[in-house]
Amino acid sequence: MQLAKRNRTHENLCSSDYASLIGALNYFQDNIDRLDILQKLYQTIQKRGLTRLFKKYRFPPIFPRQIWRIKMKYATAKASPVAAPEVVLNLWAYVDEAGYILRLAGKSYVMEGDDDEKLAVLRALSRTDFLSAAWCKVPPNFEILEPNGQRITGVATASMLSDPISHSHLFSTLLQDLANSLPDQLRSHDGGYEQFRLNLPQDPLCVTTVVMEYDDGSLVPMVSGR
Repeated sequence: MQLAKRNRTHENLCSSDYASLIGALNYFQDNIDRLDILQKLYQTIQKRGLTRLFKKYRFPPIFPRQIWRIKMKYATAKASPVAAPEVVLNLWAYVDEAGYILRLAGKSYVMEGDDDEKLAVLRALSRTDFLSAAWCKVPPNFEILEPNGQRITGVATASMLSDPISHSHLFSTLLQDLANSLPDQLRSHDGGYEQFRLNLPQDPLCVTTVVMEYDDGSLVPMVSGR
């Protein structure tokens, strides 16, 4: 009875160690410089007869060659800390063939570098990212006056985009929504975690792109070359 109890204790200890090994493997995949510890841990558990428990506990076997593959996969990875993250924006105005804006869209990003570098990336993304950005209506305080005297609200004209004041008013509600949608983040601090959140600058760096809406259903972004 005493021997059987001792064997069960050994099995429980081994299976617990193996569970730790699985967790360690997931951790060390992102910490390539500590894989030597993982390899020693595997060798220790193997010596204690853990491999006979693989089938019983339905654990996938882990072999040293898998550790070698991880080393090869992450051999060229380098730390790349972000020194000065800034929230920047892509904005889109959907313009129909008559020159009217009925819809707007925007998307926030976090970038670093000088303004020219950020603007180049934003212009490259503006060509396709409007397809993954939720759109909204033009604010109801914008209106146009048709030749017959009828006023239509929630419509702006494409000419407004070139005027900084009109542009600011047109996108003001959308910019506030984008600022509010920036998520809370966590970082370790003094043995625990603290929340932090990036803020949208008062005058954010942004690229505004016109997306032409044609009657045949095509959407064509007019990407700035500057």
